[in-house]
Amino acid sequence: MAESLNSVIEIYEYVRNNINFEAYYGSKKGAVGTLDQMAGNDIDISSNKKKPENSPSLFNHENYLYSFQYNCMRHN
Repeated sequence: MAESLNSVIEIYEYVRNNINFEAYYGSKKGAVGTLDQMAGNDIDISSNKKKPENSPSLFNHENYLYSFQYNCMRHN
């Protein structure tokens, strides 16, 4: 599948248009499970964009570096 997506924009659009969002806490499916089930939460969907060592990802064929960023906000 990734071989048919030729640019970062095509990969982004594929994920945005084809992977359904599911609300749950933490990562449960990872990149492979999210692609197999075509659904995941924000973390699992994002894992398709990041390439950990020996892990499948839509961007494996591209030469890009990624990092996850998160923030916590406490309201008193």
